[in-house]
Amino acid sequence: MIHQDTRIIDLTVAQLAEVIDKAVEESLGRRQQTQDNAPRFVHGIKGIAGIFGVSERQARYIKSSGVINKAIKQQGRTIITDAHMALELFGKRHS
Repeated sequence: MIHQDTRIIDLTVAQLAEVIDKAVEESLGRRQQTQDNAPRFVHGIKGIAGIFGVSERQARYIKSSGVINKAIKQQGRTIITDAHMALELFGKRHS
């Protein structure tokens, strides 16, 4: 167990790797929990911006790029987006 006050310079490579692994696991766990708690459907450009954590301008760009078209249902000016599908489609395109 590494004490919180230990300086990085005093760690061995193995200890540093352990600290990094733990931090990554915690971060991924929080991210997965956030995605699980996210609403399934979002509305409008603001909803798309919320899915990706970007500005509305960037959300319009993502929508118009066609990458997440399968996740979007639009009738007139009403936009409904399947958040989970949009994240999956965007991830496939940008991985």
